[in-house]
Parts: sequence; C-alpha cells; structure tokens
Amino acid sequence: MAILKQNDHSFKDRTRYVMEVLGSSLTAYAVGVGETLQLHEWVAGKSAPSGMQMERLDLLHEVTVKLQEKGDSKAVVRAVMIGLSPELEDRQHKSIAECIHNYGGFALERQEIMNAVYEFLANG
Repeated sequence: MAILKQNDHSFKDRTRYVMEVLGSSLTAYAVGVGETLQLHEWVAGKSAPSGMQMERLDLLHEVTVKLQEKGDSKAVVRAVMIGLSPELEDRQHKSIAECIHNYGGFALERQEIMNAVYEFLANG
C-alpha cells in the first residue's frame, strides 16, 4: 500500500486511504458521519463532506499518514487512535480519535492532537 502524502490527492483518495488503514467505523466516527455508507458515497463521488467533515478528514489523514510513515501496522495505528494519550490527559476527550471527532477547527486543538501524535512517534 502506498502512503498518500498530505494534500497529494482528492478527498476521495484520502477517504479511501484512511478507511483502508483505520476501517470504516473508526473513520466515520472520527470525521463525524453517522453511517459508514456516507464514506463509501464520498469515495464513489456520489456526495462530498461538509466543511467541518473535510477539516476532520484532512486532520485524520495527516495523523494516519504520520503514524504509517513510522512503519507501524494498521492494528497499531488503530490502537494509537483509540487509546488514551498522555498528551491529551487535560482534555475531556482523551484519545486522538475522540479529539478529531470533536475537532472544531481551532489551531490550538489541531496542535494538541498533533503533539500527541509526535509524542507517540518519539517515544512509542
């Protein structure tokens, strides 16, 4: 599987890639859609994400690519996404997936999420 670099491909490709690594259910939860069917419609070009869903998809894709670049398996990447992160202990939402699901588009939120990713990459 080739790793897609951030901003290299359309939302369809980013959706397909993230679903391949994380699975449909986790992807749907993180980007804030109620049904996995909606993700498949994005990939098929039948519909497109809303503005905030697109922001969450972009962030989810960025995080997934970073974790995959480390060479971890899909199972490890999924575990990092749903596991409790020490970097997020001061937040109400303590996993990366929860934080992306609740992401409101603020730079500080994004930075906290990326700090949790970088902490994992540095220290495993």
